[in-house]
Amino acid sequence: MRFVVENQILEFPETAERLALVAEFESIQQLAASARAQRDYRVVLQRCDQALPLCRTALARVLVGSLSGLVATYMGDYAGALQRALGAADHFDRTVPLYTQARAAAALHRALGNALLGLGDAQHALSEYEAGADACDVSADAWEHSAALFNMGEATADMGDPERAFHYYQQALEAKGRIGDTWGLSYTHASLARLHIKADEPELALEDARRAVNLAQQTSDLKLQSTVHRTLAEALLALGHAKDAREHLHVAVETAKQVGAAPELKAAQTTLRRIS
Repeated sequence: MRFVVENQILEFPETAERLALVAEFESIQQLAASARAQRDYRVVLQRCDQALPLCRTALARVLVGSLSGLVATYMGDYAGALQRALGAADHFDRTVPLYTQARAAAALHRALGNALLGLGDAQHALSEYEAGADACDVSADAWEHSAALFNMGEATADMGDPERAFHYYQQALEAKGRIGDTWGLSYTHASLARLHIKADEPELALEDARRAVNLAQQTSDLKLQSTVHRTLAEALLALGHAKDAREHLHVAVETAKQVGAAPELKAAQTTLRRIS
């Protein structure tokens, strides 16, 4: 399956053997982007499981294991995601200097953090994201660093610290804007919209939510489509526009169903039941 991600034509490896080989030189950013564009996360997860024992290097095993952890979080299997990420950590070679594997370390910390955040442990998730940011300082990986900033915003928001979360989101916007990360910009605007909703600032929420939808339309990520349409619906509901909100929630439900994104599906259905 071929598709466009950030102006590049990428293809998720169609066999486990190919994935194991590609993992030796491809970045987890590109593999994760291609995984998100697949129509069924379960297929991606199965391919990761098949590829892991075929990997020839420790770094490739860390990357594929981290990728499988990330995909498991997309599906809402946070306990399984943590187990996968911890398994990837077992392959990390701590006897060599960090600079030789800093990008893999950042990806691993992100996978661990996402699993912990899904399990409700925002404090330890934040620690993983901070460690990932430190690894980015070594690797000079601008995209991974922007992801760490966004994820630190997510963790601090879950911890009930909106001011700190807003600060991280603003930093993420700046970092993602510099590298042209349309996907990440969309997610960040959606998260800012949810902060504004909680702060009883529906007009600001609507502005950020609309930006998130417009950016998401430039990607092929159905999970993201579900997230931003639900966020826009919640902003519209805060302004009393139930009819328009319902339309966006139906889009959120259908896109989540198509890709198998269980957390997004549950969230959209829950909001839809509130106004049905």
